[in-house]
Amino acid sequence: MAEAIAALSLAANILQVLGAGAKFAQTSWTLATAASYDFSNINELRHITVYLKPLLQHFQASQATTSDALSLTESDKQLRTLSTECSQLVHKLLRTLDETGVNDERNKLDSVVTAFKLRWKRTQIGDLTARIDQLRDQLSLALLMSMREQASRALEHQEAILQTLKQDSKYKERERRDQGPARGSQSAVEAPGAVMLNYLHGLLDSGHESERSEFDNIEDLILRKIYQRDGAGQSSNMGSDLPTLQMSPFRREEGHIAFIAALAYEEMNHRQSNIDEAHEATFKWVFEDRTGEHLQYPLVRWLESDDPLYWITGKAGSGKSTLMKFIGQRCEIGQGRDHLVRWAGTGTELLIASFYLWSAGAAVEASQKGLLQSLLHQLIQLHPELITEIMPSKWEAWCLFGSEIPQFRENELRDMLTTSIGRLVSHYGVKACFFIDGLDEFQGNHEDIIAICKSLLGLRNVKLCVSSRPLNHFEDAFGQKASLRLQDLTYEDILKYITARFAEDEGFNRLRQREPQYAQSFVKHIADKSSGVFLWVKLVVSSLLTGLQNDDRLLDLQRRLESLPRELEDLFQAIINSLDPFYFQHASQYFKILQTHSGPPNALLFYFADVEDTGTLLDYPIRPASEDERQGWIATLRRRLNSRCKGLLEVTRSNDVQYLHRSVKDYLLASDVGRRVDIAAAEFDCNRQLCAAYLALLKRDDFEDDDNASRHCAHAGKCLIYAARVSGDKRFIIDALDCLETTVQRLNDSIPGMRYFYYMQPSDLFPTHRELYLPSNHDPSFLTVTVRFGVVHYVDIRASRMSLAGEIEISSPRDKSKRSRLERIFRILSGQDKIPADRTLPFDRRLAWSLLLDACCCYPPNKEMFRCLLGRGADYNMVCDTQGTTVWEMVVRSILNYVISPGMCIQRRAWDSWVPILKLFHEHGAQMAEGVAEGVIRDVLLARISGFEKQPRLDRHALEGRECTLFMALECATRGREEQALELLKDMFI
Repeated sequence: MAEAIAALSLAANILQVLGAGAKFAQTSWTLATAASYDFSNINELRHITVYLKPLLQHFQASQATTSDALSLTESDKQLRTLSTECSQLVHKLLRTLDETGVNDERNKLDSVVTAFKLRWKRTQIGDLTARIDQLRDQLSLALLMSMREQASRALEHQEAILQTLKQDSKYKERERRDQGPARGSQSAVEAPGAVMLNYLHGLLDSGHESERSEFDNIEDLILRKIYQRDGAGQSSNMGSDLPTLQMSPFRREEGHIAFIAALAYEEMNHRQSNIDEAHEATFKWVFEDRTGEHLQYPLVRWLESDDPLYWITGKAGSGKSTLMKFIGQRCEIGQGRDHLVRWAGTGTELLIASFYLWSAGAAVEASQKGLLQSLLHQLIQLHPELITEIMPSKWEAWCLFGSEIPQFRENELRDMLTTSIGRLVSHYGVKACFFIDGLDEFQGNHEDIIAICKSLLGLRNVKLCVSSRPLNHFEDAFGQKASLRLQDLTYEDILKYITARFAEDEGFNRLRQREPQYAQSFVKHIADKSSGVFLWVKLVVSSLLTGLQNDDRLLDLQRRLESLPRELEDLFQAIINSLDPFYFQHASQYFKILQTHSGPPNALLFYFADVEDTGTLLDYPIRPASEDERQGWIATLRRRLNSRCKGLLEVTRSNDVQYLHRSVKDYLLASDVGRRVDIAAAEFDCNRQLCAAYLALLKRDDFEDDDNASRHCAHAGKCLIYAARVSGDKRFIIDALDCLETTVQRLNDSIPGMRYFYYMQPSDLFPTHRELYLPSNHDPSFLTVTVRFGVVHYVDIRASRMSLAGEIEISSPRDKSKRSRLERIFRILSGQDKIPADRTLPFDRRLAWSLLLDACCCYPPNKEMFRCLLGRGADYNMVCDTQGTTVWEMVVRSILNYVISPGMCIQRRAWDSWVPILKLFHEHGAQMAEGVAEGVIRDVLLARISGFEKQPRLDRHALEGRECTLFMALECATRGREEQALELLKDMFI
């Protein structure tokens, strides 16, 4: 136990040397490149002398301590080697300071500066910086090795060491003072790596800001070391050189739960739960082994065979999703599973997973990522032990630090899914059957979803049942395989459905008593006219039942039936034409709300968006709605939808408002009726209504449980999203967001998790958007959040000149706590490095934070927000960190981190979106100075190369060439010479 404390104390001394060395290099660079003398830099060097001498004594004392070499661990040996090298570095720096006369106050300052500049030129400073980077990298590796050693010890030994560290006064001080926004897992309290870092940080608490900056660097580098295995293509293997991490069964289960939760997303099961259950007595034929003119290969034969693929195809509205749900349910538990067991073999584990694509829902429900993540989630739920094999780096990071698990990238999910299936098949003898519905709903290139299917089919012991409309891509890919065409097989099911629906109606029963023969022939006539399209039948039966309520004669019903078109689109047109003219405008508003909202809106949200006077919503009390109120609002909305939209929109089982079918959405968007809807709802501002609705939803939500804080934050964030899109009504925006600010402040007093709202970015609400990392070392306010979400009108009114830049106390130990480890992990995954330490500022200096940095979080970039802030006097030359980086350089860094992909390629779409921002800064006087080329651009390029395993190593000249090209392109784009910039970058675009 004493050895662990000694090792961390030695690491703290090494960190202090690295911090002082970095500051020496920064100050030396300033002296070497300054046009005129700044004698304050000499004082900085004198401070460094005073600081280094005690450190040298510490190193000498540690080296004098003898230990049995056999008892030293590998990390201990590395730390001792590093201490020797750091001791040599300190000697060199002190000797330089003495020889140049820095420490002799009798010397003239100008002669001291001259002597120093002769001794320390750019090359020497560069060598020193490279040496410090090398030592920093070695220290991060030694600390990671030490953490792995501790985490691999027996549990009793682990607990004893960690308790010793946690009971130390320094650790307690760190734990008490580090109170940032709680975004990580509570498991961090027990994570060995987190405890060791807390203790190490506590040892540095009394030091300078440079020490804490080094601590940040080391913490980031440790995480980078962990994730380097993924970059080296080892994501499927923990690596035989790593020790096995030991933990209690309880904590291991906690980790499994955390990873399963990280794979889940809110809309994952929405589509499946909202698909209609098959009507009683329908689809029973699908599990019968019978062939015929329209069915050459029954499903049951495929379930029992080794054939890997079965394709269910059919017209729009023919009931494919209902059938897929019917089959999937009965293959999990029921007669379908019995057939699959015959294929798998008795005693073999049979794994079933399914996904239902849905283009009328949230974006993730029709995405490749949503499909992969859902299937992987289902596999991991059944076999959580796979986590350590398919995502070893994330697992190790969680075990060592208890950190929140970062979002999964699409390529990661694809690799993890195929790897996990391969492991299950080869190690456990599992056989798997996947059901994927609605391939035609996929929002992307259909070839991509076909490629996923083929990759699954390429795995051993895997069967795949898919469904789609008979589009050419799917005909070409699946047409020669086992299949069925649904509309050719459902005539009897449609007869059963119509008969059952009419049997529930008293009006039809009276008709059947009067004219039994005609009643039965009428049912058959409907089925004949349906052409196998269940959706058509559902709409027609609903229309006919309305006539039966009025005791229509059979002749009247026949006329009504004959008046209804056979084709779905024509039927939709007939329904629209039959809407009460008085209600058409209201129905059009409903259609526009659904089109405007991102994904299917909650029924309560839709109800609030339907409130004509938005001022009423702003006046709502901050009080949870009762269950009776909620049910009353939903019942009112359901009746309004029925009367206004005649069944084209519905409230689903999960209490969302959706189109009756995807074909309804397609029809409303593509037909002439879409233009009629636009005209009827021209005066209706959906964004205004949704902004007010989200505010009302926040006010009337359930506040009893802090676990709901993320949902409350999402409501507040989406209120801002729609406020940013409101056009013209500035008074409403000011009133609504003033009300939102008051509401959030009130909730923040009682719900601790609400403080996360102040750290939100648009990427938190839209996973498809990439998060732009910005260090959160300032106290965020409601105004900074509105800047990030692009609410220009509000910022223009509420931003005073003082609020354009707030001060941050860089010497405060709370600064680092403002940036969660999750944010640093995201930053590592996106390939971003620490801001280069090429300039320095005195210790304990107050710095400023500009709203221009918050504006970088908007994507696509909001030019009007930048114009607003620059027009109101925001200073882009303001220094905003301890390395002397300006706001302008930080903006350029954010832009480059977005437009440069791994491998140093330029994403053309992102480039085109950011070029207008560069031009706008140039219009306000910003220049692409040499420091941008030597610092920001090179730093980003190096980060992108190191984060991309397939990029060949570039020599120095090649790197400098690309750096120069990018600098010239930025210079041209900034000055409005866009064609010249595009020509320079033509070989780098993707």
